[in-house]
Amino acid sequence: MNAERQQILWRASPLVLSLVLAAALLVVVRSALALPRLGSLARVTYASHTNRDSYNPSLSGDGTVVAFESDSDLLNEGRPNDVWEVWLYETATLTFTRVTSASDPANRDSEYPSLNGDGTVVAFLSDSDFLNEGIADTQREIWLYDTATLTLTRVTSASDPAKRDSWDPSLSEDGTVVAFESDSDFLNEGIADARYEIWLYDTATLTFTRVTTVSDHNRNSWDPSLSGDGTVVAFRSSSDLLNEGIADGQQEIWLYDTTTLTFTRVTSGLYGMSNPSLSGDGMVVAFRSSSDLLNEGRPDNVVEIWLWEEWLWEESEGRYLPLVLRKYQ
Repeated sequence: MNAERQQILWRASPLVLSLVLAAALLVVVRSALALPRLGSLARVTYASHTNRDSYNPSLSGDGTVVAFESDSDLLNEGRPNDVWEVWLYETATLTFTRVTSASDPANRDSEYPSLNGDGTVVAFLSDSDFLNEGIADTQREIWLYDTATLTLTRVTSASDPAKRDSWDPSLSEDGTVVAFESDSDFLNEGIADARYEIWLYDTATLTFTRVTTVSDHNRNSWDPSLSGDGTVVAFRSSSDLLNEGIADGQQEIWLYDTTTLTFTRVTSGLYGMSNPSLSGDGMVVAFRSSSDLLNEGRPDNVVEIWLWEEWLWEESEGRYLPLVLRKYQ
């Protein structure tokens, strides 16, 4: 390297260093100021009539596919009012795909879709007889639809079609595990009618796993929400699953870990727990409640949104620490 080039580099180095420091300072300042996130708002559905609606959206992991239920005639097919079908909307192509076609439009519906991570599999409940198997009207079963093969797969078969149902599917990231609630006796264990339990179904092994066992005949478990890998399920239950003396009618939020086969009671309240939603890593639960969980003197019947976060043992600290710099309990 000649002397002239070396001199130029030595002169440039402080300038480069200054630019790097300025960029780093800008990042720090932006973080400190907590600048708002900007975005755009888009309307996905357009009701085909004023008395038609769309409900219960479920989003793919990258946000490019939306599953939802609707009685709108989004493709101008002449669909009658109040016939609820499951639909997909793709944001890249701006196209709707109707997943279901009611086998008896006057009486049957498909509802509560749950989408897997890449938007190729959707779980939902329906009382339609898609495969012409003689499913009775109002017999609600859990189904899977695969967008790659365009096939419908029936997950559940009610043990007493006249009385039993399955509800509220929640799908794992890869679409191989389905959590749902049901009062069907899938494993022939003598489960009574109208006793709702949380179940898991593995599409690879075609096996059912019963997660909950109610502590009394008039207790139930509902509203499952599955982690991304399908190993943790959050749910609502009035059962005393750990024999702690939970009163009848007292509904709490719970976690179940399929790897350790353990229950974790998330809440300790008197009433009003529902709608748990589990993070992909299974560490954070969002839910709604009207209970005064932090003893703040909150009045009854005021429903709030809450977060519960699992703490992990930090060996270097010798104590449990939250995953983020917030404390929810």
